[in-house]
Amino acid sequence: MEPNRLILRSVLKNTLLLAEIILPVPVRSNYDYIVPEAFEATIQVGARVLVVFGKTKIYTGVVKSLRYVSNNLDTDRMKYIDDLLDEEPALQPRQLELFEWMAFYYFCTEGEVIKAALPAGLKPESNLLIEPLLDDWDPADLTDREIDLLELLKVKPSANLQEVSDLWGIQSPGMFLKNMAARGMVRLRQKVEEVYKPKT
Repeated sequence: MEPNRLILRSVLKNTLLLAEIILPVPVRSNYDYIVPEAFEATIQVGARVLVVFGKTKIYTGVVKSLRYVSNNLDTDRMKYIDDLLDEEPALQPRQLELFEWMAFYYFCTEGEVIKAALPAGLKPESNLLIEPLLDDWDPADLTDREIDLLELLKVKPSANLQEVSDLWGIQSPGMFLKNMAARGMVRLRQKVEEVYKPKT
């Protein structure tokens, strides 16, 4: 962890913290995402994050590097990290260096290497599930979005992040969901999907 990052931010005024993210997609380059202020003090290289890629697709990616840039940079087409999944890095810098070398040697992407190399519990196929904690509620205390989600969770035991994104019509519902979880309305749980499919 970098305990002086917030001090550095106070010195480097008018800056943004960018994270280079490795995504499990067959593209040759990684992508930069803006780190929300809520994650600046805790995000680390090697941590897993949730990000939106393209218009609506949500992926689990791995932070490869972090850097400060001027907030005069044109960020109109850049997206924010939606959620930080790890308090401590899932991967160490030397592992990331090895994966970069393997991607070069085997002529594939770093995301493809990570998908093949990581144990199942850390693979980018990890999914965030939203589960209900309230059986009854007062609509006067809730926003329209919160009511819509709780109504959805009445008819199904859980929803994934993509379903919530579609329901609410927004790309990054993570912060809203964390607020609902903090208020005891829903539980956020990581589920790992099976990625091995036996031949038939």
